[in-house]
Amino acid sequence: MFSLPEFTKVKVLDVHLLSQKNRPPGANPGVRLNVQADLPNYALAAFDPALRTALFTKTEAAGGSAKDKRQTLPGVEEISDLPHLTSMARHIKKVPWTEKLTGYTGEIDHGVGGKSNLPITDASLENWRFQAKQGGTVATWWSIEMVDVPKLVLAELAMLKSREVPLKLLEPEVRQQQLDDGEEQRQGAAPPASAPTAQKQGDGEGAWPFPNDPPGSTAAAPASRRKANTAKTAEEVFAEESKA
Repeated sequence: MFSLPEFTKVKVLDVHLLSQKNRPPGANPGVRLNVQADLPNYALAAFDPALRTALFTKTEAAGGSAKDKRQTLPGVEEISDLPHLTSMARHIKKVPWTEKLTGYTGEIDHGVGGKSNLPITDASLENWRFQAKQGGTVATWWSIEMVDVPKLVLAELAMLKSREVPLKLLEPEVRQQQLDDGEEQRQGAAPPASAPTAQKQGDGEGAWPFPNDPPGSTAAAPASRRKANTAKTAEEVFAEESKA
């Protein structure tokens, strides 16, 4: 997804106040910022990898102008591995892109920096337009729309019209956070209780077949053996009674 993880200079073209029809009294309005920035053309890959290769190429296409040649002088470091315009890009002024990105956060440094930066919360990005430029950059236009903007922030944003300011935009991390939380829950779960293991007989002939009863107990003995023990006991009792 598109993002500006580091402060990037953008120009605020316009500031629009937004208000819902059924906005309750005292609720904060929204705002839409129309901005423009020159970005390296690899930013196009965040929208579609084919978009970058459709507008830029590694070798200069036939029919390039003298202006194009001046912008790619030898010894000047290129900002992209695809610095030249394709033949199609020379015949297209601006490429519209209908995609809405939501859940963005960020901040605007309006001159003081630090804690005084203007926050961007739960913003949506849309109204994209791209214009390829010789040398590997792409002029990018888009709008940043926010709701429930506090009055103090709204007043500061209104002062940014026609100014260049450093902007940072971070893509939503909800999905990644959910995955991380699920992994932590799985790792913290207690292991299932294991079944009782069979005990070994003392003579080493194999595993004791009655794990819940120790070797030598009456409950663990086979039924035939218990019956034999009972019969023997009755015979002994009868013999004792006969002698008496």
